[in-house]
Amino acid sequence: MHAEGTRRFAAPRAEVYDALNDPERLAGFVPGVQRVEVHDEAHWTVEARIPLGLTSLRIAIGFERVEERPPEHARLHGAGRSLGASIAVDTTFDLAEDGDGTEMRWNAAAEVGGALGRVGSAVLEPAFERQIGRVLTALDRELTPA
Repeated sequence: MHAEGTRRFAAPRAEVYDALNDPERLAGFVPGVQRVEVHDEAHWTVEARIPLGLTSLRIAIGFERVEERPPEHARLHGAGRSLGASIAVDTTFDLAEDGDGTEMRWNAAAEVGGALGRVGSAVLEPAFERQIGRVLTALDRELTPA
């Protein structure tokens, strides 16, 4: 699965960058995240429940920040396995100053296998895109001045 796009935030670039690179803060934007364990500045594990129709899959995903150029660019990689299912996620974002705010160009890709992969792309791709939309909307709400 692959998705990409742009989003404008009414916040300074450094503030957007900080929010996107703080594992605990970022996890607060992602529906289904139950726990975050930070190992060091570039590594953390997220425990999440992924909805699958009438049931859900509990999975731990280890994340690593593999590239960063504060306050303009970062790339994250995550991978996890659970009960015969696997997921690998890669996300990249680039931030540019845009008047009194920030424009973000983002790219997200995910590969799923096992039980999760058998659900099928017709179900997974729209769910993947909805999840990204929810994360960006939650981030926007937090960053928008009251």
